[in-house]
Amino acid sequence: MVVRLFVKAGLARIFRRWERLPLLGLVFVLVFALVFLLYQGQLLNGVQTSSQCEIGQVGDVLYQDVLRNYSRYVRQAPKLLPNAELYILIVANNQDHANRKVILDTWASPKHSKWVKTGRAQIIFLYGKVKKTSSVNMKENILEIDVEEKYGNLLLKEIVAYRWLTEQTKTGHVLKIDGSDTVVDVDLLADILNTTRGNKEIAVHCATWKSVHPIRDECNRWYVPYSAVKEDYFPDYCGGPAYAMSVGTLSKIVQQAYNHKPIVVEDAFFTGILAKQAGVALKDQAEIFSSHGCLVHFYHKIGYWLVGADLSKDHRLTCNSAGKKITAVINSHNCKNKTLSYLWNVLKTGECDEYL
Repeated sequence: MVVRLFVKAGLARIFRRWERLPLLGLVFVLVFALVFLLYQGQLLNGVQTSSQCEIGQVGDVLYQDVLRNYSRYVRQAPKLLPNAELYILIVANNQDHANRKVILDTWASPKHSKWVKTGRAQIIFLYGKVKKTSSVNMKENILEIDVEEKYGNLLLKEIVAYRWLTEQTKTGHVLKIDGSDTVVDVDLLADILNTTRGNKEIAVHCATWKSVHPIRDECNRWYVPYSAVKEDYFPDYCGGPAYAMSVGTLSKIVQQAYNHKPIVVEDAFFTGILAKQAGVALKDQAEIFSSHGCLVHFYHKIGYWLVGADLSKDHRLTCNSAGKKITAVINSHNCKNKTLSYLWNVLKTGECDEYL
C-alpha cells in the first residue's frame, strides 16, 4: 500500500511538471526574443529610422559641389612626371603608414620596376584629409583630398582625383588599385596596356563582376537606394582591387557623373553605371587582374577554425600558351594573415596553375 501511494505521488509529480513544459517553452522563447532584440539595439535605442541607418549614403549637395568645384578639394597634389605614361592611383588610408612603407619597398619600388625607375610609371597615393598630427611624410607622391577619411567618402576622393588627373593630362593610362590588399607587377601590366596604346581603344581593363544586386538594406554599408538605382542588377562592372584605362577613357566616364545620383559602391558607379552611359566597354581580363584572392573551400575554413592555420590554396596565376606569366595583379581577398610582402613574393615567384 505504501509503495502504491509512493508511485502514485511520483507519477502525479511527473505529470504536473509535464504540464508546465509548454509554459517553460514559451518563457524560453520570450527570453530568447528579448535577448535578440536587445542585441539588435531595438529596445535600447528605439526602432532605427532610415535616417539613422543610411550609413552608406553620399550627400547630393556635397557630391554636386565636388563635381563643380573639385579644385577646392585638392589640398595637395604632385607634379606629373614629364615622361610618365602610366599613373598609378593607390587608394589608401592616410593612417596606414605600415602598408605605405611596404608598397614603396616592394612592387612600387624602383628596385622592382623599370617603369617606376625611369619615370614612365608614376606612383600617387590618394588620401583623405590628413590630420596635422599625422606622421605621414608629405612627399611628392601624395594627392590629398579635403574630405574626411572614411569609407562613405571614397567615391568623393576618387572623383576629385579623376577630375584632377584628366585636367592635368590627356594622354597615358591610369591604374586604380586598392592599396590595402593588392599588389601589382607594374612592368608586366604596363607592357600589356602598351599593346593597346596605338589603337585608341575606349575600354576599361579589369576582372568584371556580373549580375550583382544592389543592396537595399538601409543599415548595410553598401546600401543603394531605389532613387539612385532602380534596376534589380548593376550593369557589369570592374572588381574593386584594380582596373586600368586610358586617361581619355576616364575623362569620358567622369563626364557622365553630372547625370547620376551618387552611390557608395564606387566601382559599380564609375565602371558600371557611368561607363555604360558613356559607351565605354569593359574588357574582361580576369587572367591578368586576379580579383578573387585565395581559393577557399569549406574545409579550409574548418581547418582555420580548428587549428588557426591557413590551409587555403594560394592565388591562381595564369600563363599564356608560350609559358609566360600574364597575371599582373593579385589581392588578399579570402586570405588569412597574408601580408602585402607575402603577396608580392607570390606574384613574382609563384608558378602558373592555368595556361591559355
